Amino acid sequence: MVREGDRTGVMTYLYKGTDGHMFTPLRGKAFQNIREFCRGPFNVVREGKTKGRQRVAEGVIGSDIIVESWWGIRFHCVDG
Repeated sequence: MVREGDRTGVMTYLYKGTDGHMFTPLRGKAFQNIREFCRGPFNVVREGKTKGRQRVAEGVIGSDIIVESWWGIRFHCVDG
């Protein structure tokens, strides 16, 4: 999570391109972490794909390029 202020920030999570950002269990964990940060309710201000990452994984047979996709949720805590 990147904190942008006392009551706002951006939470990011990794998802597989074939599963999509809505169907990964990490989405639920991201919302749980936001709730804990806010100590209660929050509003989603914006969400969308963030900068991904590529890495090379070396194996016995050869190397593979692994592409990681990340999703970001910008939020603002709600007083309540």
